[in-house]
Formats: sequence, C-alpha cells, structure tokens
Amino acid sequence: MIRDEPSIRTNYVANGSVRLLFHPVLDHGRSLELHTIAECAGEQDPLAFWKVHDLLFERQNEAWAATNDVVLSWLDDLKLDQAKLQSCTSDGAVSEKLVGIDRERVNAGIRLRPTFQINERTIEGAIPYEQFAKLFEGLLAK
Repeated sequence: MIRDEPSIRTNYVANGSVRLLFHPVLDHGRSLELHTIAECAGEQDPLAFWKVHDLLFERQNEAWAATNDVVLSWLDDLKLDQAKLQSCTSDGAVSEKLVGIDRERVNAGIRLRPTFQINERTIEGAIPYEQFAKLFEGLLAK
C-alpha cells in the first residue's frame, strides 16, 4: 500500500472523490509512540500527518530503535511548532484516543494488515493501484 497510497491521494483524495482514513495497528514495540507522533503532527497540519506517516514507513527500521526526540528531529523540515508537538506527544490524550481506535479495530475482527474498507466492502491484503482505481471508478460512476 505504501507504494500506491501517494497515487490514491493524488488521483482521488485531492479532488475529494475518495476519503482516506488511516487506522493505527498498535501491535508491538513503539507502535503507539510513533503513531502518536504522526497524529500530533496532523493536529497542527492535516497534511503533516501523511508526511510523517510516509517518513515513518520509509525509516521504520530506524524508528523502532530511535527515541522520540530523534524521531521528532526528523520532522524539522515540516515547520511544525516543536513545543506543541512535544506537549502533544507527552500529554497522553492522543495516545488514549489511538488505543481506543485500535480497540475498535480488534473488536471489528480486523486482524490482517493491510485491510481496506471501501463502502461496505472489506478487502484484506495488499492490492495493486490499478485494482483500487478500477474499484473507485466503478463506485464513482454510480
């Protein structure tokens, strides 16, 4: 999905045809802390969430071992208010919200990553961009 997500955002989300929601999977290690950083960045700038999301996927091996301060330093070029970011990540409210979202995922029986819900249809596992585009176009034509 990480390879296809930018095309989906460019071709469908940017023009308002599709709404893309990302739900965290808090299954190990630093998942909660890293998701919290992305969510807090998104509170300052919704596009920053996606930039941090992409960065964390690209640097995931480093991110698991890095401290929050190191990860936050990777975000310098996003021009976010670092004091607000630090406050948000240490506050606990965002982490609590993410834990609740993850609990909903588990209670809904979603176990496989990635899982996509497109209208009433659930797709488990990665599919290529062309299949997403065909599905979206079919739904948008209705």
